[in-house]
Amino acid sequence: MPGLKELSRHLQSVNTVGQVASAMRNSSTAKYSRLNRKFEEYRLYAASFMRICHLLPDRVRAYGDINEQAPVCYVLIGGKKGLCGPYNSALSEFALPILKENRDAVVVACNRKAKELCRAAEIVPAMEADLSEMASYEEMIPIAGFLESGFREGRFSSVRLIAQHFANALTQIPRDVRLLPFPSEEEEESLFGIKIPGGVKYDPADTLLLPDEESISRNLEMLGLQAALYCAALDAALAFQASTMVAMRTACDNAQEMAADLKLQISRKRQASITAGVTEIASAQNAEEF
Repeated sequence: MPGLKELSRHLQSVNTVGQVASAMRNSSTAKYSRLNRKFEEYRLYAASFMRICHLLPDRVRAYGDINEQAPVCYVLIGGKKGLCGPYNSALSEFALPILKENRDAVVVACNRKAKELCRAAEIVPAMEADLSEMASYEEMIPIAGFLESGFREGRFSSVRLIAQHFANALTQIPRDVRLLPFPSEEEEESLFGIKIPGGVKYDPADTLLLPDEESISRNLEMLGLQAALYCAALDAALAFQASTMVAMRTACDNAQEMAADLKLQISRKRQASITAGVTEIASAQNAEEF
């Protein structure tokens, strides 16, 4: 049985862990709230922008014929660190079989856990990126440029995203969705999590495009890819903060319960020590009287 000193040291360490978990919970809660607002606002814009890209007919699309013989390019977005519950482990269990099945795939690894996953699959990433916790649009521009040029030049047969999807504060779902060629109107809901009603169709007879159709199509599709990537990065970041928030809340609650149990044990130890001392004194007095 641990003594009073051991219990006191254990209580001190538990309180320290609880304070750290509480601080991380508060930080992740604040980031979660900010990301949630940003994601809800931006995904409506991204989905609407993607719908604009669908207005252009296939004959003026910037991308030429798809090279079906080229490998698939995967954009893998992982967590920056641990202490986020099952976020990284669930993503690893989902993505590792896909990567091992497609060892010739080109991978863009975003964040430390994605790079570790590539090493586990024995794949050398063609591009690496470290995204901020709050996700920045500027961080998507070089990634989108790499993906767009590779797909247009026929080095990729398609571009797909593997990342965690935010379902709610308690649930994050790993997913594998298509980025290029652009998803169909039916697939957009799985990418953005919302459904945008169909709009008007493009009519060349009633529309004037300047400077020309090809330039406008190239710019639209590049901006659409950047928007889809940024929306996916916000989604993954939101899922990460939600998972961290729940994990740290659980750790904080467990620390409080353990601290309460240790305090009870310490109180009982002290009470037993006091009772033993009083009993010894009383026994000594009784012995003197006899």
